[in-house]
Amino acid sequence: MYEEMIRKYKDLYENPLSCEPLVQVYFPVPHTYTIAEALEDPKKMFTNQMETMNARLAVGDDFLPALRADFGTAQIAAMYGCPIKIYENSEPCCKEHILFDLDDIENLKKPDMNTGFMPRVIEFQKYFLENKPEGMVIQHPDVQGPFNSAHLIRGNDIIYDFYDYPDEVKVLLNKVSDFMVDWINYTKADISTDNEWFYDRGGLWRGGARLCNCTLQIVSPSIYRDFIKESDERFLNAVGKGRVHYCGSYKQVIDDLFTLQNMTNLEVDCQYHDVLETCEKAPENVSVMFCDWSLGNENGEWYTKIMNGEIPQKKNIVFQAKAEGIEDAKRVYYNLKNKLV
Repeated sequence: MYEEMIRKYKDLYENPLSCEPLVQVYFPVPHTYTIAEALEDPKKMFTNQMETMNARLAVGDDFLPALRADFGTAQIAAMYGCPIKIYENSEPCCKEHILFDLDDIENLKKPDMNTGFMPRVIEFQKYFLENKPEGMVIQHPDVQGPFNSAHLIRGNDIIYDFYDYPDEVKVLLNKVSDFMVDWINYTKADISTDNEWFYDRGGLWRGGARLCNCTLQIVSPSIYRDFIKESDERFLNAVGKGRVHYCGSYKQVIDDLFTLQNMTNLEVDCQYHDVLETCEKAPENVSVMFCDWSLGNENGEWYTKIMNGEIPQKKNIVFQAKAEGIEDAKRVYYNLKNKLV
């Protein structure tokens, strides 16, 4: 059903010099149930997600639909015992950390797979499998990187740990990374039979999982190189390559992210990172996804630049633009796609 679009995403890696730049357009979709209601009932979460899928598909852009058991970004921390805050219309988040003394790192046990949200994740995925439309897939749950999750588990003291407990913080990062590998394999066991490609954020990507590095903007490039990069590589290598999400504004870390040997796609915020500059830095075989996460429904300065002819030479790129609704999304897609292709 989606064979042509799947081929376009695979071309980002298999034919990086001649592939077609892709464009997705995001817009707000009203839902029947609140997020809190959806967390309690797989049918309600399925209803909300199908409302989004159907609206996005109506645009006719380069969006590949995929359902997700959506329990927020703090699932790893929750499994380690961090309490979680539930909101009515925002995704769950970590309420507080649980590792108060890094001297206790050796006693930090690998969580059981039946802790945190995991029983519900498996239940919801089973429901999605039984009720999804033919041809639609299920993507793995949201994945934070080793540093993001370790930050939630340890709290803000992890910033001092890089200086005061350098050996212990490496142990923490690698423990979290290794558990994340077990977790992703466990969650994907019933929803994926392909070890070389995975669905995420409206696309198909080379590798086994997505890794989020939102928190990198609070540390220096040297901290990333000396501590965090090792655990990132550890995770990406173990899952068979993957993509990295970085929504921060700090520019200097981009150079180091592009040195990750097992990263096949980098996702960045194009209101902070210049499109042409980022494309020039990116390795030929690494695709880049540019997302506009600014407030409001209008695209930022990057969109105007492209409309004025500042077109990247790099072909294996994906843009996730914004719109007010379905008809506006069709307009944004048409304008942007025709400039890029």
